[in-house]
Amino acid sequence: MTHRFRAAVLGSPIAHSRSPELHTACYALLGRSDCTYERIEVRAGQLASFLRGLDNTWMGVSLTMPLKEEGLSAVERVEPSSARIGAINTVAFLPVGVSGFNTDQIGVRESIRPYLPVGGAVVVVGTGATARSALGALVEFEPSQVTIVGRNLVKFWEMCERFPELPLTWLDWPESGSGPAATELAADVTISTLPNNVANPLTPLAGQLLIDVNYPNPANLQRWRAAGGEGVDGITLLIAQGVAQVSLMMNGLDLTAMWDELVDAATAAVRATL
Repeated sequence: MTHRFRAAVLGSPIAHSRSPELHTACYALLGRSDCTYERIEVRAGQLASFLRGLDNTWMGVSLTMPLKEEGLSAVERVEPSSARIGAINTVAFLPVGVSGFNTDQIGVRESIRPYLPVGGAVVVVGTGATARSALGALVEFEPSQVTIVGRNLVKFWEMCERFPELPLTWLDWPESGSGPAATELAADVTISTLPNNVANPLTPLAGQLLIDVNYPNPANLQRWRAAGGEGVDGITLLIAQGVAQVSLMMNGLDLTAMWDELVDAATAAVRATL
């Protein structure tokens, strides 16, 4: 019998990914020296053919840009909450078939848990797949208000259809020169899902918290702090979504009892490379 043991992160570009360090640290703690994890360049339009070429030594793959939405049509089944988000970042080769999951929502959930009270107010900057993952995470917090800041109103209406239970409101992207009053939004938590090269148009209120999905110490977070806000980068999100991937790729192995240990080991391994 051939044992499944291979995994990888796919995307383009891919050299920046810290997923190999994260997963390898988890394998070591779990005593799984038979498992390996690598980076593989896979461009848009190539995912389905890549997956078809894998043999039964593979237990799963992680997906990064630009493959998260493409992944929906490359798998046999998609977990329901991930289908609602409309993007996956995990493909697991399970007995029930090639399955797609979105663990980014788990990463966002763990990032905001220390800061967002049930019924709190949230601002989400951006309208892409990561923003939808944030909405998936927010459902359990029953927020009183979720303001979406973006340029694409069509994507906002799609968000409303996907998450009718969330009290979503829209703010058109504030253009430069509109003045601080137009770009200050009170919230318990502001989540920036923007790429690191796109400037956040908002100005923080004093002490306002920003969670930026990029890492380490991204430019938007630096500007936010310089303007009087507080914040954290995306390391917690990265680690939590990755540990969840380890569980899924190992056929749903229950890692609850070891979760904190795995998070600590993975965080140390990733930070050592930054």
